[in-house]
Amino acid sequence: MTENEISKVVVEAAIEVHRILGGPGLLESVYEEALAYELELRDYVHAARSSPDRRRTPAGSIHGVR
Repeated sequence: MTENEISKVVVEAAIEVHRILGGPGLLESVYEEALAYELELRDYVHAARSSPDRRRTPAGSIHGVR
């Protein structure tokens, strides 16, 4: 996978998180967790989430929750 293809996946995931959660107003950690979860839904694992002790399921999916 090229850098451009990886960038496309990340940008699309970030746009989806922004579309669902909205713009500024939440803590950075919330957006980071939501983006990591969105990438997992697309079968990509965020580097910080690759260790077994870090892997966890968010309390609620960002999909369908506002």
